[in-house]
Parts: sequence; structure tokens; C-alpha cells
Amino acid sequence: MKNIDKQIGALLFDRILETTENKSLKPKEKIPKYRSILDDLFKALTVDAKQYISGLNARSIYIFNEYETPKNIVDNTHALRKFANQVVHETEFQPTELDDQKSVYQLAEVISHFSKEAIPLKIIEYYQSSIDEITKKTAFKRPSLPTYDFYAVVEDIFMPFGEIEGKFCVLTCNTDSLGVIKLKLWNNKNENGFGSDLSIFGKIVEPYQNIYVTNVKQYKDKEDEFYTTDKSYVVLEPDYLIDAKELSECRQFNNKSFGKYEDNPLLYILNRFTKGEITDRIMVGNIVGKMLDDLVTDENYNYKTSFETVMRENSFGMLCIANEKGEYDRSKIQATFIEANDHEKQLKQIIQNYKGKEIILEPTFISNKYGLQGRLDMLIDYGSESQQKDIIELKSSKNYPGTNIGLYLNHEAQTMCYDLLISSTYPNRIGYNSILYSSAPIEEKPLRNVDAGEKYLSKQELLMLRNRIVSSELKLARGIYEPFLEILSETFGPYPKFLEDLVVEFKSTIENLDEILKSYFFGFLRFIYRELQVAKIGSNDSYNKSNGYAELWKASKSDKIENYDVLIYLKVKEISDDFHIKLSLDKNIFSSVVNVSSFRIGDTAILYPTPNPDEIHPLKSQILKCYVVSVNANSIEISLINKQLNKNYFKNSEYWALDRDFRETGYKQLLQLLYEFLKSEKRVTDLVLGMSRPQFDSSIEIPNNGLDEVQFDNVKNAVRAKDYYLIQGPPGTGKTSKVLVEIVRNLANPDNDIMVVAFTNRAVDEICEKLLSLKIDCIRLGKGDKPYYWSDLSGRLKLDELNEVIQKNNVYVSTISTFANSLDILKFKKFETLIIDEASQVLEPQIIGFLKHFKKWIFIGDENQLPAVVVQSINDSKCDDAILNDLSLKNFRESLFYRLKKNAIKRSWTDCHGTLKFQYRMHADIAEFPKKEFYKNVLEESNDSQRTKIVDQSNFDSNPINQLFTKSRIVFVPSKIDLRSKINNEEAKLVAESIKHIADVYGEDFDPSKTVGVITPFRAQIANIRNHLDHKFQDITIDTVERFQGSERKIIIVSFAVKSTTQLGAIQSLNDEGIDRKLNVAITRAKDHLILIGSEDVLIKDRTFKKLIEFIKEKNGYLLNPLKVKSVPTDLF
Repeated sequence: MKNIDKQIGALLFDRILETTENKSLKPKEKIPKYRSILDDLFKALTVDAKQYISGLNARSIYIFNEYETPKNIVDNTHALRKFANQVVHETEFQPTELDDQKSVYQLAEVISHFSKEAIPLKIIEYYQSSIDEITKKTAFKRPSLPTYDFYAVVEDIFMPFGEIEGKFCVLTCNTDSLGVIKLKLWNNKNENGFGSDLSIFGKIVEPYQNIYVTNVKQYKDKEDEFYTTDKSYVVLEPDYLIDAKELSECRQFNNKSFGKYEDNPLLYILNRFTKGEITDRIMVGNIVGKMLDDLVTDENYNYKTSFETVMRENSFGMLCIANEKGEYDRSKIQATFIEANDHEKQLKQIIQNYKGKEIILEPTFISNKYGLQGRLDMLIDYGSESQQKDIIELKSSKNYPGTNIGLYLNHEAQTMCYDLLISSTYPNRIGYNSILYSSAPIEEKPLRNVDAGEKYLSKQELLMLRNRIVSSELKLARGIYEPFLEILSETFGPYPKFLEDLVVEFKSTIENLDEILKSYFFGFLRFIYRELQVAKIGSNDSYNKSNGYAELWKASKSDKIENYDVLIYLKVKEISDDFHIKLSLDKNIFSSVVNVSSFRIGDTAILYPTPNPDEIHPLKSQILKCYVVSVNANSIEISLINKQLNKNYFKNSEYWALDRDFRETGYKQLLQLLYEFLKSEKRVTDLVLGMSRPQFDSSIEIPNNGLDEVQFDNVKNAVRAKDYYLIQGPPGTGKTSKVLVEIVRNLANPDNDIMVVAFTNRAVDEICEKLLSLKIDCIRLGKGDKPYYWSDLSGRLKLDELNEVIQKNNVYVSTISTFANSLDILKFKKFETLIIDEASQVLEPQIIGFLKHFKKWIFIGDENQLPAVVVQSINDSKCDDAILNDLSLKNFRESLFYRLKKNAIKRSWTDCHGTLKFQYRMHADIAEFPKKEFYKNVLEESNDSQRTKIVDQSNFDSNPINQLFTKSRIVFVPSKIDLRSKINNEEAKLVAESIKHIADVYGEDFDPSKTVGVITPFRAQIANIRNHLDHKFQDITIDTVERFQGSERKIIIVSFAVKSTTQLGAIQSLNDEGIDRKLNVAITRAKDHLILIGSEDVLIKDRTFKKLIEFIKEKNGYLLNPLKVKSVPTDLF
């Protein structure tokens, strides 16, 4: 029998009580919370399953099939799950108090069974009065319909053999509406090869995977048996989204049968490793696209103006084209101007054809039925009185198909995918689907129809192609490499002719890897695909409560609000011309502003209408991708990615919702850079793998510009490095403000162009400002309104002038992600040195692919501070390969900086790494614990001011809070465990009162951005603290520790808000030496005072926290909550 730890069972029971005792909640709000508790139970039960299992239904079926489970537990689990789904998805359905009691009974019985923990008396009392009604049995009644569409979990697969092999397959499916059924998937191909073969799905699907099936019929004489028809669609793991355009590229002509196509799912995998270069073809497409946008939205359209806009907005691409042959030549730009202009007549005619209709440009849609997402070029809406919506896909290539061919296969496939998307969002939609070949003359009919509505066969095969892709990617996430290895086979194909050289190169590169590089490549291949899977559909990890991006449509409204993932009841207040949209909360409906604070500047998000503000259905309309520009207590401002939207669209709904977004491009970037690394010269691969010792030129001397002796030695070694140098910069040691800028100052010259990269935008801005303060000119890649940003320069300068400035400038600064997307800059700019700041926050694949473009690399970081953000569990990312372990690669989540340092220490290469020694930030009393616990006593204070006594504040003693700042520099206040998870009201109140007191003490010197900061691990507690704060303190930073790295405050307050030891894993980040990096960063943000608040009983279960609390006690900093301790007035005697 499968069990969970009793402590987890007790915690789950606590969560039930937290819900049942909340008198403000109605059954409609309570029951989704019970489902969430049930989901967490089965996540804990399947955490060690050999395969990833997506969704509560699949997890429960896995447990029931793999481990003997009593029928009443099975029945209670399924009944609660199904009923909770009904409550979540049927807006008008209102459950009763009896429904609530029954749900609690079912949930408690299941938890008790798997935890062996007795049901608490308070929970029994909650439902006991209705126990007879609750336990009354109801017979299952299967609906009778002509055809059925359903989601299901596959329990078993039967593939026939002998004479009937290949005729069909049979799936045992567990469905909500039909129960457990047998589903026969037929091979409908005739002797001429026409028809679709759905039976091959049996070779793709695995037990406990989720499917979606349409147009299924029931055998008349067999109650539990069903079969597919010639119009059935079958979808594997529909929550795993595949891009429609990328999917369509896998449909190619069959070289052996003229006029027929063949689908190649391996092309999808291959394309993940390749990055298309910026060419004049790409730029013409951008110009034609802009021309279309302006023709639709701008009454004063002018081609020259449109071209100039593209030239400025795509100046990077224009410079790539102009410098294609190594020298700046504007003739290529002039040629694109002429060629793109030839498309104007065709575009104008199409727009004229749809005069009076609404032309929606670049709308984005998601289908959780067909597992697709995509952005259309045009959707023609015929108005609210009509169901007609026409799809038009723009293709601007100069090579268009002749009228005898009609359509290219991949273009037709793309449009059919869009047809599936639109039919999923608008089930009653009618309309035409067309492709516009804008380079084709009018007489050759550039607008060509796609009969997607009738092509069930082709769409069935497209979805089967999608299924094969999903299956392959999920296998790669588990370290099953057969799908990838098929690319290397002689039978790989078909693929387009223009990929011939790339395919040959790819095969040759992988096949010729030595044993070490092969282990390295396949290890990171699995790691990256695992990251992608978890980001898309979640994991079995009990710490990771999310279903990935699928939370967007799977999570209930109450779950989203509770987890601070959504902002609802928003009204549009202002819309600027560049689609900066100011949204405000409707206070008449939603009095709390708690979840505004969970969105931060720079966050990517999705905006969608909610005509009924009590419902949130993000997939029932187009979704508007955006990013957050500003946040305050009353409103939030966003900027739409799609600037071509008609402002009238916002009149369709009074209320809107803002949800979190997910961008897949980052994972594709990791695979591209991993492959680029494999193509590096041996010198580079040997250095990166740690097999070759870096060299130095000891003859180089440099001046000391006000550095301490250790800083100076590290700068000198970095300048002398021929290959690479590693600098560890503990907190407050000046690794960026002093060391990095001095390295740049000593290296930058006309013969040595430098690229400086960092992980975060904050760090990049700090570097730029510091360089400019020292009169070192720099250009920052990316978008921004400061004069050193590339986008600002391209907006002010003509292309000739911009090229001149680019060539003269020696120092460039960028985020790692932006630079990885901008590698085409190397076509017209050569760099000698790469400096990587925040290097310990960067995964190896994020940088190894572009190291080959630089002669030397300088890494600056600190392995004892925050690591890279990784979504899979630490066990899943562990490296068990002995070959890689020997290279000091123990876990794929660690940085290259950390591995190279460990490798250097192991090999006694003492000259290639150094550690800064003197810290300039913390008072000695605060620094003492991290110095001893995290830095082996190597840190020292830089001056006597860091050892001063606490300033006398006795005139504020009338406020009991004052003792937190007078007894010790570092204080711990034990708090009582709050019944709610991730929230602690006692801690929030103490934080709020402490801030108020700090403001009183500092008076006019109080600065929200410098005086105090609050760190807490949970978004719920961030919002809770803000709710307790006076509005005048809203500018104080209250955030997770990740947002505080690199910054400092005079006073730091930490609210841990933990209620059980199971949460400790979520608030910690241990490196392989056992150092808690999150705790280190939290402590070392404070200059003068550090106040820690949390449940002592929970925290001391961890070794490091126990040491910290004992240390604070020795320093007389252990204090009871002054708001709860009764005291005598100081002026009584």
C-alpha cells in the first residue's frame, strides 16, 4: 500500500479546517479548495513515479491501479474530483451546504486512508449531522448521445497482432462522464492509402496519459465499448501546447510520391536547435507585415513612413543586412525598400474587399482541446450578429506557388491548425480560411482559399503529428533519447532542401562527439526538456504546486486568487496610442487590493475580457500578451505586445482579468546554445569542461584606482587572463560597483571591444550607470528610454549615423537573454572580452553557446548567493553520470561559474579564481553569522564604522517596538503558527508596526527606497503585509529574496510565514555544500539592523536555522513579540 508521511496528512487536515472555519466562504468557494487539497495529496503519492503524470485524475488512477485501494476510497476520490470540477466549470451551478459537508467527508476519508492519520474531531463534527444523507449511494447513469466528446485517462493499451494487426487499437479509458470504457481507434485507410490511421495512436500513448477525443460513437450492443469515426480527433496530453506554425513546418512533400505529403515530427525537434539568421528575406517580411498593419489602422498610411518605422524598430536587423559582407553597404536596404513596395497593391485590394468588416490583426489563441496555440495574421470579424470569422494568413516570400499548385503544404497545414484554434474558441464559428501570397500579381489570385472546414482527414493527421511531437518531447524529458537519435538515422526525412546543409552538419556534429561531450550534451538535453515539461504542464514534485502554464485554464478562480496568480475586476481607465493601458480595480466589487502586489514591473502577463466579472475563462476569446509597466495600490499599467489592436475592442467588456504568461522561447534558446557549444573549437570545449588549465600573461601591469588590496589583485588577474578568470564576490564586497567597472576601464580600448552581460535588468542598469559615472561610454542592447539604450539610439539616429556610433563604441552591456537573441551583432561587431556578472545565477546552457565568440571570459558571482531559477526538483536535475561528476558536474541546475571553481580547487589551479575579502555593507554583528557559516571566516569589515554601538534611542522607549532596535543588531521574534498556509497575520502586524516606528525614529531622513525593506518567501504574505501597512508606506519594497539580491537597506525585516516543516524546502536553496543561499542573501541585505520573524518550532527543524536562532540568543537578540507582551508604562515611577 502507498502512504504519505503522517505530518503531510496532518497538514492536509489543517488545510481542511482552514477552509471549513472560514465563515466568509460559501460552498461554491470552498469546494475548489478541497479539490486543491486532494490534488496535493496525490502529488505527494506520485512524487517518485517513474513517469510524469499530468493531472489529478491521472495521478489517482495511477495510484489505484499500482497499489491495492479499497473501493470506498476510490469512489470518494473520483466523486469529489468530478463534483469539484462541476462546481468550477459550471458558473450557474450553486452547491448546497450538504454538498460542502459531503465533500469534506470524502476528502477526510481519503487523506486518513493514505496517511494513517485519524480524522480530527473538528472535521468529523463538521459533517456528522448529515452522515446518513452523505453516505447514501447513488447509481451511475451514463448519458445517451449520438456522438461523444470527452477527456480521459488511458489505463491500458491493446495492440492486435496476427491477421488483424494494424487494423485498430483499443484503449481502456477512464472518463468522467462515461466511466471506464473500451475505445476502439480504427485504421480508416483504404487500399489506395486514402483515409486516416487512428490506430497508430496506440503506439504513441502510454498508460496514465491524458487524451481528448471527439466524434466517438457507442456500439449498440455493447454498453462499455465505443469507437472512433472518420471525423474523430484524438489528442495526446492536450494541456501540452504546440505552436501551430512550427507544427505546420513538419508537413513536407513526399519525395517518392508526387503531390502527396508526409509528416515528419522529428523536424520539430531539429528546429528547436536551429536559429534562423537575419536575412533580407526576413526583413522584407517585417516590412510587408508593418505595411499591412498601417493600411488597416492608419488612415494617413504612407509607405515611406511605414518603412522608416521598421528601419528604426528593426535597426539591428537592418545593420545585419547592411554589414553582411563585412562592410557597411546601404544598397541591400535600398533593395528591400523596392521589393517590399511591390506588395502594396495586393494588400490594398484585400483590405478593400473587407471594407466595413472588423479586421483583427495578429490575435493570439489557445486551445486546451487540441493542444495548440498560435498567432494569426488576420481575423475578419463580421460583427456580433454573425458567427462568421474569416482567417487570412499572410505569406510574403517572393517564391509563391503557381495557380496549378495553389498552396504550399505547410502553409495549408498552418491555416488548418488556425481553423482548429478558432473553432475551439468559437464553437459555432463559420467562415473562410485563406492564404494571401502578397508577392503574387493580382491576375494570379494572391488570396487563395483553404477548405479547412471539410478536411477532417488532413486535420486528423495534423493532430496525430502533434501527438508524435508531444510524445517525443515527454520521452526526452525522462531521458529516453530514441526520438532524438532518429534524426541521426539515414532514413530521417523528409525535410526542405534549404535545410540540407544544416541536417548534414547536425548529424556530423552529434555523431563525432567524444565520450565526454556526448555525456555532457545528452545530460543537458534531458535537463532542458524536463524544464520545458514542468513549465508547460507541471510536475509530480510536492513542492511545486503548479500545473505549469496549464494553470491558466485548469486552476479555479478561487485557487488563482488564493495563490495571487490573477488580478480580477479590472476596468480599463486609459489607453495610450502605443497601447500602454492603465487598469484599476473596481472597489465596489473588490475592496481588497492584495493581489496587485503579486505583479511586478517587467512581469509578462495575459489580459482577457470577463463580461461576467464572477467568471474567468481565458480561452473563450483572443488573449492579449503584455508586460507590466507600473504597479501601485490602486492600479496597474501594462503594455500590449500587439500594438495593432483596435481600441474599440476594449468596449466589448467592462471587466478584465490579468493572468500570468509563459514564454517558450527561452527553452528553445537553451537548446540552440547547447548545440552551438558543440560546434566550438577544442580550446573552448576543453576550457568549459574543465579539462584545460587557463593561462595568464603575468607581465601586464595596471594602476590601482582606489581599490582595496584584494579587489586590486582580482582585477589584475582578470586583466592578465588569456582564457578565463573567476571572481567570487561575497555580499557587500564591491564586485560590481568596484571590481567589474575597473576591469572594464583597464581592458576597454579600440582594439578590445567588451561585452558585459548579467542575468537581471536591474544589474545591467546598475552597470551602465556606474560606467557612465566614470566617463566610460557604453551601449545597452534592448529597449528602454535612457540615452544609452540601443532602442533610444535607433529612434534618434539615422541608420548611417547609428552604424558609425556602433562601430566606434567599445563597451556593450546586455542581459544574457537579450544578447543570446542578438548574436547576429557579431556579423558587424567583433568582441575580445566577455564579462559575466551575476554568473552564479546563470545555467551553463545559457552562456556556453556564445563563449566561442570571445578570446577571454571573466566570471563574477558568488556560489553562496542565489542560483539560477530552475522549476524541476533538485532530485530530477541531479547528475548521476560518473564522467560528468569527475568534471565537478553534480547537478545540472548549478552554474558554470560554480562548477569551474570547484574543478579548479579540485585540480589545485589556484591562479584562475579569487575571492573578495573586505565587505563594506554590514555591521560586524550582522556579518558575524554569515561570515562563519557561509564564508569560512574569510570576510572582514572594511572600516571601524561597521563596529559601532547601537545609537541611543531611549526617547522612543514608550513604544514597545523600540526594543527590537536597541537590544541587538540582529533580532529573532518567535511567532505563533497561523492556521492559513503561506500567511501569518501576527508577523504581518509586527512588520507593519515596526515600519511605522522606523519612520517615526528616522523622521525626515526616512527614505522608502533606502531605509527599510521586507523579505518574505510567499506572495500571499507579501500581499498580507501590504494590507496591514499604512498607504503612505506603499513605496517600501516588500518582496521575495530573489528580488533583493544585489540591493541593500539600512534595516531588513524578514517574515518567514511558515507553518510546517514541509514548507522549509520551498524557502531554502541549498548548494551541494549545504549552504542555504536564500538565507544568506536575506541576512546580508541589512546594513544596520536585521529583524527575523517566524515560527521557532518549525524553523529549528533545519540545521542552519537552528544555528542562527542559537547565535541570536547568544547575542541577546531573542525577543518575544512586543505587541503581545504586557508591560508597565516607563513613566509610572
